[in-house]
Amino acid sequence: LRKSINFKEGLPEYIVEKYDTFFLDCDGTIYEGEKLLPNAAETIDFLVREKKKRVCFVTNTSSRDGSQLALKLNSMGISSADCDNAYPSGAYAADFIRRAHPRAKKVYVVGGGGLKNELRRRGFETQTERSDAAMEPFDAGTFSALNERTVRDEQYDGVVVGLDTRLNYGKIVRAVGVLGGGKNPTERAAGGGAGHRKRTFFYASNDDAYDIVDGWFVPGTGGIVEMLNHAASKMPHRAVENCPNDGVEDRKNPFGPRAVVLGKPNPDWMRYLLEKERVDVDRAVMIGDRLDTDVLFGNGAGVSSILVLTGVHGEEDVFASMKPTYILSGLEELRLDGGENAIHLNGSSKKDENRSF
Repeated sequence: LRKSINFKEGLPEYIVEKYDTFFLDCDGTIYEGEKLLPNAAETIDFLVREKKKRVCFVTNTSSRDGSQLALKLNSMGISSADCDNAYPSGAYAADFIRRAHPRAKKVYVVGGGGLKNELRRRGFETQTERSDAAMEPFDAGTFSALNERTVRDEQYDGVVVGLDTRLNYGKIVRAVGVLGGGKNPTERAAGGGAGHRKRTFFYASNDDAYDIVDGWFVPGTGGIVEMLNHAASKMPHRAVENCPNDGVEDRKNPFGPRAVVLGKPNPDWMRYLLEKERVDVDRAVMIGDRLDTDVLFGNGAGVSSILVLTGVHGEEDVFASMKPTYILSGLEELRLDGGENAIHLNGSSKKDENRSF
């Protein structure tokens, strides 16, 4: 339990003085779609230039690579963003997969250009846009030819999934073909034809169910992941009993029936960031608008967390298993002197002189 402290000076001021490194979610925290949230740029500038804090930008979005994420932030007036502090989930996914599978050469990507860029920078080959062009109609001959090319000729080592706004049925067919490894388990076991294939790994940059854009719910990567999970879970060779992974539980076995999710709230990504940034866990804080990703991301790695009420989740959504360290009305609370909207879980405000954490 955190000790009671006096809040005459204000919660936002306390937060700014307590932490040296601020990990910021992007969509719903800094911007919404292409719209910068009020005073977000000024607050980040205040933290970086006046308070000399380290600010890193951490997003589950994999459609942009690190350079593209930094450029977007720069275009919104956030000049401190660069390739060294912009961390999309695709960058961590590519790093992790390269370390976990040093001999892998080629991956099939259900995702956008940003994810492909990050993988290519780590030495992976990916499919071309032309090879993913939609094909209609599908018939037995089309299915067979597509799978023969994908599984036998192109020889992918695994599948990596991110948000794909150009998703088509052909991509799903190819991804399932790679996960399936051949025509059928019997033929593969006998070493015959296209069925003879090494095991293929299965990862996802994130599994967010949805996002909110201009007040509208839009589907996230999670729907694509679950579609492939459902197919893979019915493949006998990917069943837990048929693909041992040194005792590691099913959810972390990349050769098993479900994708291993590498993005938030995976605490291993936060631990990676702490090590890369050389940050003391007690001096870092994670700020975001989602309990199920941002708050759990920090909490799972022992990092303090702040829920901001500018995106997906509100104070009424908080419950015991997803409890942030602090709640602020928005990122701008860390810059403005008033801070009247800073709250803790009991719903009280800065106007209370004392509050227990």
